[in-house]
Amino acid sequence: MTTRQYSPTATITAGAVYIPSCTQLTRKRQRRVCAADEDAVTMAVEAGARALKCWNSNTSAVDALVVALHQSGADADSAVNAHVVREALGLPNTVRVVSMAGADALSGLAALQAAHDSTTLVIAAEAAGGRYSAAAAALICVPTGSDPDHAIRVREVARASELTHERWTGSDTSAKEPDFRFLKHRYHGLTAQIVSQDIGANLGDVSQLYVSAPSTVDARELWTALRGQDPTSAQPRIADADRGVSGPLTAIVDAVLHRPSNGCGLLYAAGSGQSVIVELSVPAAAQRHFTWYESAVVRAPAPSVSEGPQLSFPLESPFFVRNWASLLRLEAASCEGCGYLALPPSQRPICPNCHARRWIPQELPREGHVYASMENRFLPNGFPKTMVFVLGELTNGFKYWAPMPAETRREDVAIGDPVRLGLRAFTQRDGITAYGMKYLSSDPGAERVGSAAAST
Repeated sequence: MTTRQYSPTATITAGAVYIPSCTQLTRKRQRRVCAADEDAVTMAVEAGARALKCWNSNTSAVDALVVALHQSGADADSAVNAHVVREALGLPNTVRVVSMAGADALSGLAALQAAHDSTTLVIAAEAAGGRYSAAAAALICVPTGSDPDHAIRVREVARASELTHERWTGSDTSAKEPDFRFLKHRYHGLTAQIVSQDIGANLGDVSQLYVSAPSTVDARELWTALRGQDPTSAQPRIADADRGVSGPLTAIVDAVLHRPSNGCGLLYAAGSGQSVIVELSVPAAAQRHFTWYESAVVRAPAPSVSEGPQLSFPLESPFFVRNWASLLRLEAASCEGCGYLALPPSQRPICPNCHARRWIPQELPREGHVYASMENRFLPNGFPKTMVFVLGELTNGFKYWAPMPAETRREDVAIGDPVRLGLRAFTQRDGITAYGMKYLSSDPGAERVGSAAAST
């Protein structure tokens, strides 16, 4: 086998991970799953917004957006989803958008490799269910040569692949998870291929191994093969083995938050019949630019419905054509004469307060508090059996009505509670998912920045 020489592939300046708060118990373990109104798109927006906040730069500086989404259903891998993410993050319409359809486990790493000549926001989100844990990760890459002091550097040092069918459902296993033990020999072979490349001479003084790979991979055996029998070496840090397409990017953020002692570590990522080893150089200043969101308050997801509620206007109507982007961005308009706020702005050509016709664009804040709330138990077909609606007062004083997720109960909400507006799925009609804002409970303890522990 020929050993390839790799050059630096990515320079990452900020990043974030979003883990949903719902859980599901399988025959082996408890794993995180999407809430009833969450999917890969909404999780991608959550992770992307946090990465942009950590980056602390203007969104106009982003040149490209690469989105790798994996989810089940009729709307899976739809190219429009990447543009929904772009609009919801407030990125300019001049940004190059790449949608990685049919994303596999290493799509996120592949996107990083292509982001060496422009400022690129790379997002990977896994929401397919099955044996995968739901998660999303976002990384901001900057051009090589413009590296800030806190940027981490990623260099690929080895790669191997083998034809492998991972995502299948046997004819006798349609109602349960198939037995994936057959993958053990496949990934054992891939690990052997990596070790046989004799890459030790190409590695720096690495002090930690981070792993994002199927549980069939013996990480400690791999670490020993790469670094030898060193009793003082650290044990491998194994990330969640089944975060699918988001796994490698999630592991990179985990490596930053759990920085190796000398700042130099290895990431072994495997999936979809591929395995790769990358070297990570993590300066101490990097940690404050990365965050991990994972709520300690978990609950079961609400029952999902096959088809959501009927909308007042069809998704292909002029109303949605004119207003979809502004509703995703929460872009309102302020009357130049009296300050009246209109949302969406196209619905109010004349101010109902002073009858002026001149408007100033204004983006609404996402944070606020509960001004009033109610629980509706008599909802039309397509809605959950009960749903909490909140009149929230945003930080600029604007009052905005929106529902809360179906998992929220009336006793969970009190007047004055802090809330934030987040993107969630409302319904699906004609093969199109309609997204909009819902109030989400604020959970300051779920946000971990810097050296705070990131769960595995």
